[in-house]
Amino acid sequence: MKYPLTASLIILVFTSVIFSQDELPIFDPTQKKYDTSLEKYYKDRSITKPVVPQILEQELEDKNYTVGPGDLFKVRILGEIDVEFEADVLPEGNILIPKVGDISISGETLFNAKSKIREKVASFYLKSEISINLIRLRKFRVYLTGEVKNPGTYFAQGSDRVSDVIEIADGITDWADDTQIELRHMDGKITFLDLNSFYLYGSKDQNPFLHGGDLIHVRSIDIEERYVIVEGNSTIATKLEGEENQTGQTNLLGIYPIRAAEKLNDFLLRIGALSKRSNLENITIERDSTIIHINLLNPDDPNLNLIMKHRDKIYIPPLQDRVYVRGEVLTPGPLAYYANYKAIDYVGMAGALDSSAEPDEYVVIRIKNGETVQGGNVVVHKGDTILVPKRGREVFKDLFVIITPAVSLLLSAIILFK
Repeated sequence: MKYPLTASLIILVFTSVIFSQDELPIFDPTQKKYDTSLEKYYKDRSITKPVVPQILEQELEDKNYTVGPGDLFKVRILGEIDVEFEADVLPEGNILIPKVGDISISGETLFNAKSKIREKVASFYLKSEISINLIRLRKFRVYLTGEVKNPGTYFAQGSDRVSDVIEIADGITDWADDTQIELRHMDGKITFLDLNSFYLYGSKDQNPFLHGGDLIHVRSIDIEERYVIVEGNSTIATKLEGEENQTGQTNLLGIYPIRAAEKLNDFLLRIGALSKRSNLENITIERDSTIIHINLLNPDDPNLNLIMKHRDKIYIPPLQDRVYVRGEVLTPGPLAYYANYKAIDYVGMAGALDSSAEPDEYVVIRIKNGETVQGGNVVVHKGDTILVPKRGREVFKDLFVIITPAVSLLLSAIILFK
């Protein structure tokens, strides 16, 4: 008894060690890739039988939904004998009805599948009321490739659209062309989708429902075809109210494909490049070393209907809400803009030094055209810069401080060499 007991203990310990390994199962239904967008907020559900009601965007249209393996039907027969049962569509595409047999319904629309089941059941259950309902949608595989952050295989259902799977994959990359997304079906048919049109205008025809085996391929932007570069300035923060000063360095907003004969305004709206902070009066386009200025708020601007051209560079400046003071002031830098304030007012807010020149010597540089205007009573506009020079005597004092040592050295050298 001694040795068999020892052997049993060894086997028990060995088995517990093996099964205690923290290895992930080959199929882990909790992985994000097996979520569908309409269910992804629910945790701990089963892939094969959800424990929560399925969330659909509308009632299922039986003439549009295609039946396939995994769909679950409930059949209710009311007659001399009341019968109720559930039946799955089997992997081979058949549904097994007790006492009736197999009925092939895979690939049929829901409307046709219910008609076939009802017709077959009615031939066995005479003078009975037959009710057939789809009570659970099947899961099927779809494939996501190209310029997406997490390409791979995903589980979807018939009520999911292309955007649902892309969102589960954390979206597209910065190099993706969301106007030319390929949807490849099992029958070889390829559809090109403009998903940007769905997000911008709600065009659901550009975001269709998925079918089993579909492959979604997100293309890269083709720089050999038609593209433009869109740039804009980052917001310039200030030291006001505890904010730290930042430089307004240019940030690349992106490279975008353009459509044939696409106008500037249509293009900017399509990519969502405009905001409340955009300076619509001062948009510029760099084209073949030429700068084109455009005012989108001016209906008479001749460039409003400008057609986009390959390799255009579009610059969208932000709205300015600061005035900049430089020179002989206590706190040089940006200040908040106030309507109809004059240069002398801003210099007062920045703190004029004893060494600063008289107000009539202040210089205001206009941001729109670089024009300079002199005087303390000049009305300052958003984005203008005010230069506060030194007094004349202060300049002379600085020159004296610089020249005096040089003169002293020169005199010393002359005395030495005499």
